[in-house]
Amino acid sequence: MAKEKLNVVISGCFTESAIGHYGRTAAREAIIGMGCTVKSELNKSTDYLVVGTANVPGRGVGPAKLKQAKALDIPVVTLDELKRRVAA
Repeated sequence: MAKEKLNVVISGCFTESAIGHYGRTAAREAIIGMGCTVKSELNKSTDYLVVGTANVPGRGVGPAKLKQAKALDIPVVTLDELKRRVAA
């Protein structure tokens, strides 16, 4: 039986150390390459909120998005953590 595709939302600023390239587009492509579906909004069908780890003023994960993820019981992970979980 095939694994079900994970629904993922990305937020924040991604850097070279996290994905080998700069930018959200590269992060999105990496996540799709893992077999996940990238969505634009958090909801009860979201499996993970993937956050960028770059400390760029004004480009981080907003507190409202983190609060929403917590309210919906969605795990907040880095891209590296998502890679480990998908591989498991």
